Amino acid sequence: MSNILSRCEDIKREIKDLEHRIQEIEEAESCQVVRDSVRGSSSVFPYISRSIVIEGIEEKKESKKLKKYKRLLEEKKDELLDITIDIEEYLKEIDNSRIRQIIRHKYIDGKNWVQIGHLMETSADAARMELKRFFKKS
Repeated sequence: MSNILSRCEDIKREIKDLEHRIQEIEEAESCQVVRDSVRGSSSVFPYISRSIVIEGIEEKKESKKLKKYKRLLEEKKDELLDITIDIEEYLKEIDNSRIRQIIRHKYIDGKNWVQIGHLMETSADAARMELKRFFKKS
């Protein structure tokens, strides 16, 4: 079971990394202001030639790299969902409600030990040791 729990944490970190990479690519590929100049003249006499600056916004299509990252992100989210379901199935087999809550807070909700200690009305170290003793017995 500890293998599934560590995979869950690893995949969550991977998802955050992918989201960060996607955001960086989207910012780099976002719409840009483009300028160009053309020569022209007025439509009435004395037809004086002059430069005219044209501005606009160029919208870029989503790059292949960005599409691949988004597809990979969706795959990782699906994998995380599968692992979360496996953890929930495992939790149904545990009689101790406190342990179920600690595992859920730590691995499914991604809380740190200080937050878990607060939620469980104990210290962070006590909650961590309680889970460690449970896994040792199992």
